[in-house]
Amino acid sequence: MRQNTIKKLNQVNQNFYIHNADSFSQTRQQAWQGWNDLQEYLPRNEMSKFLDIGCGNGRFLQFLNQKEIPYQSYSGIDTSKELLSYAEKTYSNNKVHFYQQDLLELNHQSFSKNFDVIVSFGVFHHIPGLETRQRLLNNLARILNPEGLLIVSFWKFAEFTRFQKRTVNWSQLPEIDTSDLEEGDYLLNWQNSQWYRYCHFASNQEIEQLIEATDLTTISDFRADGTNQKLNQYVVLKNMIST
Repeated sequence: MRQNTIKKLNQVNQNFYIHNADSFSQTRQQAWQGWNDLQEYLPRNEMSKFLDIGCGNGRFLQFLNQKEIPYQSYSGIDTSKELLSYAEKTYSNNKVHFYQQDLLELNHQSFSKNFDVIVSFGVFHHIPGLETRQRLLNNLARILNPEGLLIVSFWKFAEFTRFQKRTVNWSQLPEIDTSDLEEGDYLLNWQNSQWYRYCHFASNQEIEQLIEATDLTTISDFRADGTNQKLNQYVVLKNMIST
């Protein structure tokens, strides 16, 4: 995918969150069911450093606090200053810090320290281009401490009828060169509004490819979230390099 197309798709999503942050945040008040299944992997160490990529309104931090999972520091990063404003008003303290940055611009040099746990939920379907997704995942892997965990979710929306019905024809965005799109790229409607989201459906083969390129070890891979439908695929990766 060309850089020009990547920038345009990224801007589509930025525009969406600028205009729909309030309604989106209201639908993102509860912890994901799958997070409960992650508890057995999370360290119970007061010195742990957490990094939340695509933290939104801070609800994973709320989950950590509710489950009394200790940490020395929590850093949340999101592209949307509107969503971050909700998080900052609710959770900021001397152990918690939020930062606004375009996630496509993140690299391992963006950080001054390594982390014991890095999570990224509901993010990778918004990252345009396979190479861009691979670069982000590799950069996150590079800032893990020895024995650190990288936990990523992949939204499997294209498998379910209710999300297929939200698909919008790309003709709604004539500025996007559809010949440059990749397999699994979709445009989704939101609450029947005029604002759309670029979303990528990662196949099982793509997920395997992304993981294999990180040199991390998969210690868990499972589906969760939804009453009868397992909407998200979770992958728990560990940096097996020891000190």
